[in-house]
Amino acid sequence: MCRGKHLHLCQNLLTHTKVQNQTKMSKTAVKQIIPFFVLAIFAITSLFFSPKETFAVVAEYNTGDIAWVLMSTALVFLMTPGLAFFYGGMVNRKNVISTMIKSVVAAGIVSVLWIVCGYSMSFGTSLGGIIGNPTSHLFYTGVLSGSPWFGGPTIPLSLFSVFQLMFAIITPALVVGALAERVKFLSYVLFIILFAMLIYFPVCHWAWHPDGLLFKMGVLDFAGGTVVHITAGCAALAGAIVLKRRKSHKENREANPANVPYVLIGTGLLWFGWFGFNGDLLWEQMLWQLLHLQLPMLLQQRLVFPGCFSISSEAKSRQYLDSVSVL
Repeated sequence: MCRGKHLHLCQNLLTHTKVQNQTKMSKTAVKQIIPFFVLAIFAITSLFFSPKETFAVVAEYNTGDIAWVLMSTALVFLMTPGLAFFYGGMVNRKNVISTMIKSVVAAGIVSVLWIVCGYSMSFGTSLGGIIGNPTSHLFYTGVLSGSPWFGGPTIPLSLFSVFQLMFAIITPALVVGALAERVKFLSYVLFIILFAMLIYFPVCHWAWHPDGLLFKMGVLDFAGGTVVHITAGCAALAGAIVLKRRKSHKENREANPANVPYVLIGTGLLWFGWFGFNGDLLWEQMLWQLLHLQLPMLLQQRLVFPGCFSISSEAKSRQYLDSVSVL
C-alpha cells in the first residue's frame, strides 16, 4: 500500500511539474512574440504613408557640411556602446551582460519611436510651443525628401533627423547606471518608451524648435545640456529615490567592479564620441564663442571636463554608480 501511495504521489508531482513547465514555456513564447507583433503592426501601417516627392534643391547642399554631420552622427552613436562598456564594467560580474544590453537596446526602441512619431513630436509643427504635431511627419512622411531644417540649410533634412536621433538614443541609455542590477529588462523597456514619449520629445521641442517654449524664452542649448543631460539626470535621480539604496550600501559591503578595463574603454569611447556630440550641434553659436575670445573656457567645457569626470567617476567604482548617472 505504501509503495502504491508513493507511486501515486510521484505521478501527481510529475504531472504538476509538466503543467508548470508548459505554462512557463507558453508565457515565454508570448513574451517573445509580442515585440515582433508590434513591429509588424508598425511595418504594415507605414505602407499607408507614402513619402512626398518634393525634393529640395540639391544645389543648396554643401558636401563638406554633409560629410562633417555624417562623421558627427557616427561619433555620437559610438557613445552608446561606450556607455555599455562604462556601466558594464562597474557592476557585478553576473550582471555585466544585462547592463550592457540595457545600454544598447535603446538604439532599437527609440529608432522605431523616432520614425513613427518621435521626429514629429520633436521637430514637427508646433502646438503652442509645448509639443510638435505627431501627424506632421508621421512614419517619416516628408522627411526623406523634405526641405532642409532652418538650422542646417546646407544638409538634407533626413541627415539632420538621423543626427538628432543619436541624441534621442543615448539619453535613456544614460539612466542605466541608476537602474543597473535593480530593474527587470521588460520594466526598463517600458521606461524607455515612456521616457521618450513623455519627457525627451517634449523637452527637445521646447529647446531646439524655433517655436518651442524654451527657445522663445532665449534658452540656448549648445550641446544637449538641457535636452539630454538634465532630462537623463532627473530621471536617474528619480529612479535612485524610488528604488532606495542598494543592499550592498546598507550592509557596508564592498562591491568590486567586474572589469576595470571595460570602464576605461567606455571612458575612451565616450570622450572620443564627445567631439561629435559637441562639434556639430549649434556649430555657429560655438564659433560665436570662439570669436569672442572664450576659447579656453570652451575647451574646458567641451573637451577636458567630460574626460576628467568619466575618469574620476570610474575611480569611485560601482559604489557611486547612481551618483554618476544623476550627474
